[in-house]
Parts: sequence; C-alpha cells; structure tokens
Amino acid sequence: MPKQVLNYHDVQLYDTDVALFRDNEWLNDNAINFYFQYLQETLDVSSAPDARTRSDVLLVDPAVVSCILLQCDEEDEYADLGRGMQLGIRQVCMIPVNDNQSFDEGSTHWSLLLYHRQEKSFLHYDSSSGHNAAAADRVCKAFLRVLQATGVTDAPAWSPDIVQQMPDMPQQRNSYDCGMYVLLAAEFLYRRYFRLPTSDWMRQFVTPQRVAAMRQEIPKIIDTLIHEHKMLAALEQRDEHIDILMLSEMVFTGYVFQRKEDVEGVAEIASKGPTFAWCQAKARRFRCLVTCGYVERDEATALLYNSMMVVSPEGELVCNPRKTFLYETDKLWATPGDGFKTWHCPWLDKTIAFGICMDINPDDFEAPFDRFEFATNAAEQRADLVLFACAWCDFEPESDDTMPTVNYWATRLTPIIDALQKDAYGKPSCHFLVSNRIGTENGTFFVGASCVISLKEPELLALAGRREETLLLVNVP
Repeated sequence: MPKQVLNYHDVQLYDTDVALFRDNEWLNDNAINFYFQYLQETLDVSSAPDARTRSDVLLVDPAVVSCILLQCDEEDEYADLGRGMQLGIRQVCMIPVNDNQSFDEGSTHWSLLLYHRQEKSFLHYDSSSGHNAAAADRVCKAFLRVLQATGVTDAPAWSPDIVQQMPDMPQQRNSYDCGMYVLLAAEFLYRRYFRLPTSDWMRQFVTPQRVAAMRQEIPKIIDTLIHEHKMLAALEQRDEHIDILMLSEMVFTGYVFQRKEDVEGVAEIASKGPTFAWCQAKARRFRCLVTCGYVERDEATALLYNSMMVVSPEGELVCNPRKTFLYETDKLWATPGDGFKTWHCPWLDKTIAFGICMDINPDDFEAPFDRFEFATNAAEQRADLVLFACAWCDFEPESDDTMPTVNYWATRLTPIIDALQKDAYGKPSCHFLVSNRIGTENGTFFVGASCVISLKEPELLALAGRREETLLLVNVP
C-alpha cells in the first residue's frame, strides 16, 4: 500500500510517486503537480520587471485538467473551477496535457500547453512532436470554456488553428521521459516570464542530461522537505521556548553544483526570497532567532555569495554574514565576503560570531595553520556564541567516527579556548554550535557531527552521528 511521505502545499506525495522519478518511470499527476508547486513556492520572483508578480502565472494541477475534460458539463461547474484557479488575475497558464480521453483509459504521453492572456495565444510544447496535437486541441477548447464561464472577456475564440505547435521543443529519446520534459519546459518558461536566470533557448535548458540529473535531484529535494517537516514537528511537540533555530549551509538548495548557471537559478536577494519567507515564518512562529544558509544574489551588483541569513523573532533580517574563505566548490560561482561577522543580539545579550564551513580553515589551505583567522576574530570580539553552518565533507564515507571532525573544529578554535582557560577572554564562557549536513550529493559525502561544545573546558554537550538525521535541542548556559 502506498505510504504518504509528504504534504507539500496540499500535494499529498506518496513513496510510489517519488519512486517514479528515481526509477525512470512515466510520471503521474501527483509527481507533476508536486514539482509545479515546488517551482511556484521556491523561485524568487521579487525582482521581476514590469510589476510582474507570482500570481500572474498558474501552473495547473493535472488533476484539475482531467476534471475540466472529463467531469464538467455545466457552465456553473466551469465557472467554479475558473474562480478556484483565480483565472481573472492570471497572465500565463501552463497546462499539462495527456492523451487520456476517459477514466477507463490509461495515458501514454504528456505535453505542455501555454496560454498567454495578453497575446491571446495557446502554444503547445510536445516532446514527441505531433503525438498530443489532438489532445492539446481538446484541452484548449475546454480551457476556453472555463475562461469564458469565469468572465475573462478578453479570451480568444476557438478556431482550428489557435493552438500553435512549437518546433523548438526538444524531443525525448525514450518512451518514459515526457513528464520530465514537461517539468523542465514549464520551469524554463516560468523563469523566462519573470526574467530569472536561465538559458537563452529552451533546447539549451531542456536536455537529456538535465532530465537525467533532475530525476536524481527531485527525490533529494523531497528528502530535504521531509527532513524539514520532521524537524518542525519535533519543535511543535515541545513546550519549552527556544532561543535559536540553526540550519546548515545552503540547506534548501544543495551545495555541490556543477555549473554556475544552476546556482544562479536558486539565488535569492536577502530578505526577499523564499528562504527568507520560510525563516521569517518560523522565527515568528517560535519567537526565536533563525539562521539559515543560502545562495545570495546582491541586489545592487548581482554578485553571488554563500551567505547565512539571520532573522529576528519579529521576522526582520538582522545580519547577513557572507562566507569569506571559499572552498573549491564555491569558487565556481561565489564571491568572497568582506570579512568575518559578529553581531550583538540585544534580547539575548549575547555577542554572536558567524562562520560558514571553509571559514574555520586556513585561508585557501595555504595560510599558516596557527594563524587561526576565524577564531582570532571571534576571540577579539569576545563572542559568547560561535554559530557555524557547514556542508563539511571528507573522503572516508565508510567511517562512523565523528570525533576526528569534532576535534579538528575544536583545534581550529584554539585562540578562544586558550583565552578562556587563562581567564583572559573577558567573559566566563563561549559555546560553539555546529549545524552540518549528512548524506551524499553528486558523489560528495557529508560527515554530519552537528554538535555543541563548551569551549572553556572544552566539553562536548551534544553530538549527532555522521549519518544521524536529528534535531539537537541543547540548553546552553
């Protein structure tokens, strides 16, 4: 029996749906609708030109398309559906098309129909050219009825040549990837409408290589969302107040990118993108400070940074540290930050130093080991807390031992530990908090070992394993 694994904005996703991506299967309605919802929720359109807003574009649930085709008979039924989809405010609708003509028949092929209100056009993108031409006509006729019933007075009238077949749609090379081509075509068109970074041409964006990569990437996205849901559920079940909710480096996007173009696609302007919206909602919900790693696009310069947003309980961005020392993976796309950041939290009365992964290492692995750049800066600022977000990896995936990693981090904090033990720090304590990833991404193994260390002794107060998915809840004096 299928097991529900995620409820994502009312998309009930089951393990059998996720398996369709991994196993090179034909995608069902649920799999397509999940990715449609994910695009709408995660792509940052806040900087779109011409006053374009997220509500301009609708990616239609395939189940709604089936309802229009197979269940609606009366005008009031069409009108109810149209109002539910808010067609009166939509400028672009992307409508998945399949060749199913009744509930008793199975579908064999997906394509994408794009309705552009201003241009009064219907464009059909079919990765098996011509296969779904008749199906696209049926969907177009039915959708026009919905538009008219909803009172969209500027909708075009039906004619046999109203649906334009788009010859630039890349063609699939097998019998099962049509749904993936629909997802990537929809993403390309969505990005192009909002002027988000993308390829110049659809044939450059929708490729067999990208299709294969996305079949592996989408289940990882789902795993991240499942982890997020578990984490928040654990917090919801606890009664005590929390002061800081800390997430790891680039937590919602992944870290190991092969092309700068792919990183640009997930970049956000600080305090405007979907990651900020998520952090803002959780900060307000739990009345706590939230820190979260993300890819930042500078609004003024368009430069990309590996950053950490820090959001107050009121939902304000209070600090935005940028990774200063870049790892080799970062150098593909990131600009170095202009130095290590500390910030005094007035309601906690704590000075907090922020670090992102490579920041704790010698600069470019070439500076003297005992220069301790990051720790020296934190010690000079008399930090009470050191928040360290990372995607820390090593080359020993078979090992279960966390302590080599933890001991290395502690060694890199020697200036703080020495000053505390000599009573020369100016404060009685300093605590080191680490949020690190687990699992693998594009062949890179992440070592986990999220932990909290009291640096005066030093003493390990909490530790997660190398493969342990958990939420560490720690009382820091």
